[in-house]
Amino acid sequence: MDVFPFLNFYSQDDAHRFKHVDDYSLKTNFARTTTFENTYFNRIVEMWNSIPLSIRLSPSCAVFKSGMKKFLSDE
Repeated sequence: MDVFPFLNFYSQDDAHRFKHVDDYSLKTNFARTTTFENTYFNRIVEMWNSIPLSIRLSPSCAVFKSGMKKFLSDE
């Protein structure tokens, strides 16, 4: 399944309108129904955007995993 139609990152134009946005933040998709609003793709946006940028920019999966373990244990 191609997930890219369901996941949209903010563009440079959006960054000017929203100060908290970076190039690696996901946009929440507009949902006409509660069924689509509660899909996996809409639920992960808030979780992904809550991860610190330093972890999202990890150079490898191992660094990402260790950063996530530390981030989740600190909460």
